[in-house]
Amino acid sequence: MVSRHLKALASDWGFQQDNTHIWGEKHGYLLSLEDGKKCTLMTLTFAPLSDEQRGALYRIMGQTQSFGIDKYALNDTVLSAEFKNGISNHHIIEFWKAFLPILTEKGIQGKSHCVLCGEPIAEDEKANTIRIDQMVGRAHRTCAEKTQQDLHDERERFSGEKKAYLMGAIGALLGGLVCTIPWIFVQHFVRFFASVLGLFIGLGAYKGYKYFGGKIGKNTLPIIVFAIFVSVAFTQFGALTLLMIKNNAPIMLKTYWEILSNTEALGFILRNLVIGYLMAFLGSRKILQTLHDYRDGGSATLIMLD
Repeated sequence: MVSRHLKALASDWGFQQDNTHIWGEKHGYLLSLEDGKKCTLMTLTFAPLSDEQRGALYRIMGQTQSFGIDKYALNDTVLSAEFKNGISNHHIIEFWKAFLPILTEKGIQGKSHCVLCGEPIAEDEKANTIRIDQMVGRAHRTCAEKTQQDLHDERERFSGEKKAYLMGAIGALLGGLVCTIPWIFVQHFVRFFASVLGLFIGLGAYKGYKYFGGKIGKNTLPIIVFAIFVSVAFTQFGALTLLMIKNNAPIMLKTYWEILSNTEALGFILRNLVIGYLMAFLGSRKILQTLHDYRDGGSATLIMLD
């Protein structure tokens, strides 16, 4: 849902809005804003930049911290800027007041150019306002339709590709289990806070998945998560087994049960498991986010807005 402050900005600027974005024309330029996890993301589209124009935009963007901008990215036709979480519409409005003169002074064209091919859009040409992920811009209808078809074809190719999930799952389990070995030995021999080594289990599972020929798809994420769960649990099983060997105890289900029946031992194991899972998923956060974003091939989505 669009936040209240973006709804208010949309009302002030006469922008359109849907469940996630507000967008519209401002002084001949198309802007889009959305609520991010920890920021407000703004995108602005324009005609392809010359070296001089690009340098001017870099200089002004290097002085925008006072407007609450945390970071930004600039390419030939798109500027994206992240306003820090909690900033007010005043910061966005003041930024635009400072930024607009640079655009006009340097002759940077706005919606008069196609954001896809970079060529001018003639008055008699058919054009559409489009959104590709966070970016909103104008495009020749032929460019928009071709790009839309290309993205569709890419998703079809991706969905039809064999992912080798079975071999990937085997590799993920083996990769995760291999990464438990340092944890088990440190916990048993060094008595160090070994659960921190769980940070590497997700990476091991992912590398194992790829090494055994698994390709990224919608089922890759649950496979890696399952491998992490199994691997972290295995560390405690392995540590218990080493403890039984050290004490010449028979390696039997009965022995495991007797150890787990001890309240103190069970509490120690559960603490290690909880911390281990926290560390494992903390260390795997970026990998899991990437797999979530790439579950349908990672291709962009183009939506016609008019």
